[in-house]
Amino acid sequence: MARIVTADLITEAAHVQLVDLVPAFAAALDLPPVSTWQQLPTVQALQSAVTPAGAIACPGLVGPPVKRRDGTYAATWRLVVAVYDRGATATRDPAGYASTQKRAHRWAGVIRAAILADPTLGLDGIVETTTWVGEDFADNIDSKSVRTLSCAAVSFDVTVPVALDLLDVTNPPQPGPLVLTTDTRVTVRPRP
Repeated sequence: MARIVTADLITEAAHVQLVDLVPAFAAALDLPPVSTWQQLPTVQALQSAVTPAGAIACPGLVGPPVKRRDGTYAATWRLVVAVYDRGATATRDPAGYASTQKRAHRWAGVIRAAILADPTLGLDGIVETTTWVGEDFADNIDSKSVRTLSCAAVSFDVTVPVALDLLDVTNPPQPGPLVLTTDTRVTVRPRP
């Protein structure tokens, strides 16, 4: 049986782990539950959802896959997990921006804790490890709006030592039917 690991498998595994672990970590930091988790091509696609809302994206490989001597390929995917949250603006609450930004920083901690709690993402035997590689914060503040929108996005590298194996030795391909061939030659001569 061939092994073909895809970005979808990684985002699905991250999704299951986040749904399972984020509620407890969020409650520990006095954050409300995430209203929805969505797997998206980019985390920016979720900005209009009811908040707090989570986005999971796997934009691709970190570098080229590595072909090994045994014919298998190893690969490392970038996984980005984000939470969007809203808070009051300074027009309604003088500390609105600061409180929204503080919530975003806490969401980054929750995301980190939930993903790194099981670095295999529940795919033991497939995912070797998950490494935290960065985090970004984005604030959308409009002085005319009554709310701010903040985003905490945390990036991870997910290493899969056998991402592609087309020749599984435990299930070798069966030989096909025997085909006899004959040698054929064609000679082209001009007409007399």
